[in-house]
Amino acid sequence: MKSHPQAGSSSPPSRLASLWRTTRWLAVGAGALAVWACSTQPLATPQPDVVGIDHHVFQQAVNRQLDLIFMIDNSSSMKPLQTQMTKNLPDFMNILKDQATGGLPDVHIGVVSSDLGAGRAVFPGCNKQGGDRGMFKNDPRNPVNCTPPMNKYIISSINPDGSRQTNFGSGDITDVFSCIALLGDTGCGFESQFGSVLAALSNPPPDGNDGFLRDDAYLAVVMLTNEDDCTVPGDSDLFNPNMMDPAVDPYGAFQSYRCTEFGIACDEPMPHLSPASPVTLHNCHSKEDGRLLRVADFVAGLKATKSDPSKILFAVIAALQTQGDATKPGSATANRDLSIGSTVVGGFQAPVLNHVPGCETYSGDSALRIWDAVVQLGGVFQSICQDNYASAMRVIAETINKKLGPACIAGTIATDAQGQPICHVVDRTFNAAGQSYQDVSLHSCAENPAPPCWKLSAGDKCPAGAHQLEVDRGGAPASSQVKAVADCEVCVPGSTNAGCM
Repeated sequence: MKSHPQAGSSSPPSRLASLWRTTRWLAVGAGALAVWACSTQPLATPQPDVVGIDHHVFQQAVNRQLDLIFMIDNSSSMKPLQTQMTKNLPDFMNILKDQATGGLPDVHIGVVSSDLGAGRAVFPGCNKQGGDRGMFKNDPRNPVNCTPPMNKYIISSINPDGSRQTNFGSGDITDVFSCIALLGDTGCGFESQFGSVLAALSNPPPDGNDGFLRDDAYLAVVMLTNEDDCTVPGDSDLFNPNMMDPAVDPYGAFQSYRCTEFGIACDEPMPHLSPASPVTLHNCHSKEDGRLLRVADFVAGLKATKSDPSKILFAVIAALQTQGDATKPGSATANRDLSIGSTVVGGFQAPVLNHVPGCETYSGDSALRIWDAVVQLGGVFQSICQDNYASAMRVIAETINKKLGPACIAGTIATDAQGQPICHVVDRTFNAAGQSYQDVSLHSCAENPAPPCWKLSAGDKCPAGAHQLEVDRGGAPASSQVKAVADCEVCVPGSTNAGCM
């Protein structure tokens, strides 16, 4: 709700242990294998110098099915940001279409708004309980005479003979996506980003969403929003519009600050009355007391949509101050300070959450709850505080492609005294529920060519300088219940180890 102005102005083998120095998690995979899950584990205490250990889990069966949800904030102030996103959709789709990584997946694409109503309250802007109820939107908007898909979501499926079947005629999927992605800015100003995604994927699904979610497919959820999640239970009275005066009403002025006051906890008490001057609160995070949907419950709910939660990717374009590289999970941290200022709402002086520094033009509020979900899901975060989303869209599309396409290992791989790459590879077979597994070690084809064995090659679908891990099983068919687990030693820059020079 943009009623507030800016105020006041299985452990690695022992033979590898001696070379552990610095941990580095990179993507490694078997030739033409689909990649999604990363199963990290703690390493020995780092010591100076040599190499990093590359550890990853890869699914063996080729799977190019992708269910892709775009959750687009449609509250006030979002229309220009949506327009910017649609300008860069071609960049996003072109990466998914890249023939070098397998071409366009067998894809379902749905667009859902952030409007889930305002709990029990109904008022202009939030004019019905439940809002859009997580139903996919397929209204033609960009331009208004464009051709939307025949269903509520886009379908471009791959037939057994390799041909495609679509639900949008002979047009290009990029144009169809752009046609329905521009949702406008008339949705409820108390955004329910988490709730809308869970509602869209609920069982039974909302009208028109049936058939979208396929258990064998990978699920990617992409959010575009300039505020934090404010999902409340359907019976919540937190957004009662008749409570306005912070001095006497428990919910305070009628604005988005209610989401901050009752959804975020910091080291210092969250102000209920307007501060005399801006105050900075430290170590802020989701309150998780149930007044708003708990981040942990959103994460659990999203994982529950798949029998294999490792097939989920969560990506966000939102506002946040971070230190480090937010494009790489685990390599950035959030600035958890919040600035609280003062403004006038409905004739009353009231506290207000100041925008993220440098993000005032985009009305960007710190999305700490959403960031916590990104961290818990090992997802991708990109900043909405920029004039062009081409880079953000490319990062997200490339991340999806890496999961669907062949897995490659970049950099210099450490070698042993015989000049062979130092890797340990196992076939990990899961039970039908995916809850237990058995590992069988694979030997190097260079040591013994009898299958099953593994080898590294300069795969033609890998970037220059990268290596593709191929597993030779003597023609045995791959199974969706078998995953390759690979640990390879990767030389870090400046290494003086003989196997890295």
